[in-house]
Amino acid sequence: MLQKSFSGFLTGEFKDLLSQIEGAAFQQGIHLRPSPETVFLRFQKHTKAAQLKILGSLLNYYEIFAQALKDKAQLRDGKTMLWYALKRFGLRPTSEVFDVISDEDIIEIYNADGIQIYRNLNFYEISSYSLGELVAFEWSEPYQREDQVSVEIMKLAGDILTGKYSKTFQSPIPRHKLIEKF
Repeated sequence: MLQKSFSGFLTGEFKDLLSQIEGAAFQQGIHLRPSPETVFLRFQKHTKAAQLKILGSLLNYYEIFAQALKDKAQLRDGKTMLWYALKRFGLRPTSEVFDVISDEDIIEIYNADGIQIYRNLNFYEISSYSLGELVAFEWSEPYQREDQVSVEIMKLAGDILTGKYSKTFQSPIPRHKLIEKF
């Protein structure tokens, strides 16, 4: 019974964090899609450890937005928000990265496990997924692409993580179709 209560508590925290992030975006005229009930059912199916990991990732995302709002930054300012995200995660960009991105770009940050830990608000303009769907499901569940492209992406990610690249570069991954499975 205690396990179920704790799981219910974590689900409540999950819903609350999603609501706070959606509210922060709404304050700046940005409407994020609400999370369908399937998100909360999926969250509850995770182990307690996985739920805590999801909550930690979502809390980091929330803290990025909260700090930006506290500093009166604009959530749509891609470069500024990227700086807040990099700072939050203790990451150091290459010196020229801010010279090659614009506020129109979609910016994503992934961790070593391939989990998207940050996405700027432009991401939601091309994705039909809610924030809850993006964090409650494993990274490969909501999307489908050609297997060869996935292999190339994972190889490139490995090369980046092992330090093969020391400067910002144009991605060698060819244009490809990414399908939202849900």
